[in-house]
Amino acid sequence: MKKIFFRTFFMALFVLAFSAVPSYAQKPLSGSWTFTIQSPMGALPIPFTFKKGGKGTATVPTGALQLSYREKGANISVAFEAPGLAPDGSDLTFVVRGTKTDTAVTAKAIVVTSTVDPSSPAGFAITTLDVAGKRN
Repeated sequence: MKKIFFRTFFMALFVLAFSAVPSYAQKPLSGSWTFTIQSPMGALPIPFTFKKGGKGTATVPTGALQLSYREKGANISVAFEAPGLAPDGSDLTFVVRGTKTDTAVTAKAIVVTSTVDPSSPAGFAITTLDVAGKRN
């Protein structure tokens, strides 16, 4: 009798433990988000759409920019080119790295400009900006 009780108890515990795992799994990044980039010109809210397969778009005043992204657990990386979006009309490259929950993203954007800067390891002026995202 004790043997049956302990087998049943441990079997129920095992099933309960593994059935709880999906409820704690995070949603994928795919979907509609608004990322707010804290720039020297102020807060810039930018709509992002992430599709399955690591592709998506960032919608800026000049149109939709194609992006690539990767996610592994809570960590995300997003990269896109922004032709002509610098204040002087030059091109920018964005690399965003951060973490996500089901409803929010906290990240840093590394922005590479077209301005030559021999003192920079990349050879171009680089700035880092804070990013906060919310799922729409």
